[in-house]
Amino acid sequence: KYANNLELLMGLFKCHVREHSYVKQQQ
Repeated sequence: KYANNLELLMGLFKCHVREHSYVKQQQ
């Protein structure tokens, strides 16, 4: 359970970072 939870969190984190960097490039 914990490993799966960690994977999910890491996935969300990566997605968030990607969006953040994309927004930074747009500005």
